[in-house]
Amino acid sequence: MSFDSKNVMSFAITAIDSLTRTAMNEKYGDDCKIMFWENTYIKHQIDNRENGKQFTTEQHIKAMVYSMLSNGGRWSKFMEYFDIDTGEITAVDKIFHGYNPDYILGCNPDDLANNIMGFTLGNKSVGAQMRALVFDNVPKLLKFEKEYGSIDNYYNTFIEKRYC
Repeated sequence: MSFDSKNVMSFAITAIDSLTRTAMNEKYGDDCKIMFWENTYIKHQIDNRENGKQFTTEQHIKAMVYSMLSNGGRWSKFMEYFDIDTGEITAVDKIFHGYNPDYILGCNPDDLANNIMGFTLGNKSVGAQMRALVFDNVPKLLKFEKEYGSIDNYYNTFIEKRYC
């Protein structure tokens, strides 16, 4: 008898996904679909990238913020503010005013963290995350955009190196 690890792994992932979805449906009811990976903003953006979409600086910042806030936390806390059609977290979007880099650079990171916690959407690292966003991450993204014409062009340099 032959052992095919890819088939076993595929079966295991499918089984775990099915069990997780069933458990979530039992706990949260039919509304749980908003917490599934395929409905998240980040998944929508991955699909867009695969279809050749180029992203703006604001969209890169938004994905970064969503990633930070979802790190180590329960997705259920976003349920109330989640737009199932777009995968966006509307309360977070309001806090960041369109993810305009100039707006974010002018923000006090503690105010951003407090606003996020006001919706109970942060995690234990939200203060450090907002300091990193304002003082490190957004400036780096703007530097990449200036030097390469876009943040996507910067990331593409790594893809070209890997596949050339």
